Amino acid sequence: MVWMSRAGASKELLSQAQAGSHKLLMLSRPYGVDTERRIASIEIEHAGFNDDQCKAYVQEELSDGKLADELLGYIQKHANICSIAHVPVNLQILCALWQDEGHGVREALKQGSLSRFYGRFSQWVWHRYQERAQQGASVQAREQLFDQLGQIALNALKAGQVLIEPGLIEEALTDSKTDAREVKNKCKDAGFLLLQSIEGKFYQFPHITFQEYFAGRWLARLFLEEKRNKVKEWLDAHKYEPQYGRTLSFLAGEVSKQLSEESAEVQHSTLQQLLELLDAGPVELVGVQQTLMQVRLLAEWLCLLKRRADEATLRKAFPVLNKLEG
Repeated sequence: MVWMSRAGASKELLSQAQAGSHKLLMLSRPYGVDTERRIASIEIEHAGFNDDQCKAYVQEELSDGKLADELLGYIQKHANICSIAHVPVNLQILCALWQDEGHGVREALKQGSLSRFYGRFSQWVWHRYQERAQQGASVQAREQLFDQLGQIALNALKAGQVLIEPGLIEEALTDSKTDAREVKNKCKDAGFLLLQSIEGKFYQFPHITFQEYFAGRWLARLFLEEKRNKVKEWLDAHKYEPQYGRTLSFLAGEVSKQLSEESAEVQHSTLQQLLELLDAGPVELVGVQQTLMQVRLLAEWLCLLKRRADEATLRKAFPVLNKLEG
C-alpha cells in the first residue's frame, strides 16, 4: 500500500496508522516512495527466485528435460530476459510460452526482446480466451482491445494508479465507440484486467509489467500514427523518472517491431525521429538518466536487428554504444 497511490485502501486504517495506532505493511517497488521509506521501521527486499530456484522451477514445470535445458540456456543468454526471469510470474509465463510450439513462440522469443516476450504472451492469452469463448480468431478485434488496454494503462500510470478506478477506464475510452462496460467485461474474461472489490470495485492488470507493456505499446501506436505531440508531452514529463524505464523499453521495442517489414531507409528514418523526440524537451544536467534511457532503447533495438547495417546506423545515432564497448 503506497501513500501516493492509495486507491482502494481503507481511509480509516490509514488515519489510524498515521496517528501511530498500529503498523502497516507497505508493498512497493523501491522508487517513488523515498518519504515512506524514511519512516519505515523495517525494510525487506524481495529478490525473487535465486538461480538455483529458477532452475528447479523450470525443471519441475517442464517435464521434457531437453525443453527445460533450452529454456534455462535462453534465460542465461539474454540479459533482458534474465533480469525479469527471477520474478515468479514472469518465469511462469516463460515456461508456458516455451511449451507452445504450435505458435512458433520459442523461435520468436529467441531474440530476447522484452516487448516481443510480453506481446507474444498477450497474444497467447487472447487465443486461449477465444478458444474458451468459442469465437473465431480476429486479429482486428485483438488489436482494438489491446489499443484500449494501452489507453487505460497509460492513463492509470499518469494517475499513479495500480488499482484502477472504473471512472478512469471510462475516461480513457471516451473517444472510443465501444461501450466501456463491454471492454471491462471482455478484459476480465480474457484475464487482462482483474476485478478487485476493496471498498468498491477497482481493476488492475495481472502484474504491473503488463500495465507498462500496454502503455508502451499505446505510445508506440501514437508515435507511428504521427500523433507525436501526445508522445512528446508524455516523454517530456516522465522520460527521466525511473518508474517509467520499462515503459520506455516497451515503447522502443514496439516501434522497432512494427517497422520490421519496412525498408531499411524507413526504419532508420523513423527510429531517428524517435531519438530526436527523446532528446527534445527538458535536458538532465548530469546526463546519467539520459544515458540510461538510451541504453534501454538500445537493448530493445539490438535484440530486433535483422541486418548488420542496422547496427552501424545505431552506432552513429548512439555514440554511447561505442563508449560502453570501449
